[in-house]
Amino acid sequence: MNDHIIFLDLGLFEVYWFGFFVGCGLLVAAVIYCVLRRLQKKDLCDSLTTVLCVMPVSLFFSRMSYCWFSSASFSGDFSEYFRLSDGGYSLSGALLGVLIILLIRSRKHNDFLQMLDAAVPAISSTIAIGRFASATGGENTGFEVKFDGNLSLPFLQWSETEQEWVLWVGFFEGIAALIIAGLSMVLFMRTYRSDNATYPKGCATLSFMLTYGLSQAFLESMRSDSLFMVTLGFVRVDQIISIVLAVAAVIIICVNHYKAKGFSVQLLLAWVLCAAALVIAFYCEFTMNATYLGVLYLIMGSALAVMWIVSAILFVRTLHAPSVAERKSGVQKPVIDL
Repeated sequence: MNDHIIFLDLGLFEVYWFGFFVGCGLLVAAVIYCVLRRLQKKDLCDSLTTVLCVMPVSLFFSRMSYCWFSSASFSGDFSEYFRLSDGGYSLSGALLGVLIILLIRSRKHNDFLQMLDAAVPAISSTIAIGRFASATGGENTGFEVKFDGNLSLPFLQWSETEQEWVLWVGFFEGIAALIIAGLSMVLFMRTYRSDNATYPKGCATLSFMLTYGLSQAFLESMRSDSLFMVTLGFVRVDQIISIVLAVAAVIIICVNHYKAKGFSVQLLLAWVLCAAALVIAFYCEFTMNATYLGVLYLIMGSALAVMWIVSAILFVRTLHAPSVAERKSGVQKPVIDL
């Protein structure tokens, strides 16, 4: 893998390909968000204002989050935190910045959930671009892979720094983000554009929380450049945030299913399966070692996949099946309560 490939050398400063692609990703996110907000019949100027507020705030939280969890790499001079050209940003910090601005901006029209639904496809698209662009900056790499180099495999990259083949986790993260972007876009259209729209607000957001959370919790485990908790050095920050998102989504899905259809054996079984899958995934993560690496990742991935499948089935059943009250009234109107 080539480290920090230069796009433009302007003398006073250099522009790297990774930074260029990330900038393009932010532009794509802004366009998608504004277009989707127009589909929600919202004012374009209001959407542009939100975007202009999000950009600097997300940049600030992204940089501060990275510096905080990488404090050992800094000399103690707080001014280093603001040397943006040195690189080093946290995706979870950027997402926190987006959430804060949407919370503030949504107070005007009381449409936070709608704003989230429009933001999710935009955010997922930007994540995908950034993940794929990481190949130009030596980012998102994983463990060493014994490989003779005779074949061209997209998920393996040569590290100039370590002089070895490494797993390029960014390839899988990019594919996952593209899938999430497509899924959330479909749900958005079914919610806000379909002539017979029966999908409630929040579907796109819930799909992002569940799918991104579970996929990133798994893929983050493979990375060798993760940010770790300051007080608990063995715990990956983004992995904890991802699993919290996923668990919150599972709880919301189960609660909504209970509200819509009442208690059932299927719901109890779903709770048990999800809880068991989560325990197995945690066990695999905290017992990870080189001897059983492949087996542990296979078990961990399978457990999280089961958790996603079970939750997705409940999610779909809640959307399409009438509740007890709806069956009595003859009206079928699913509800998602975030």
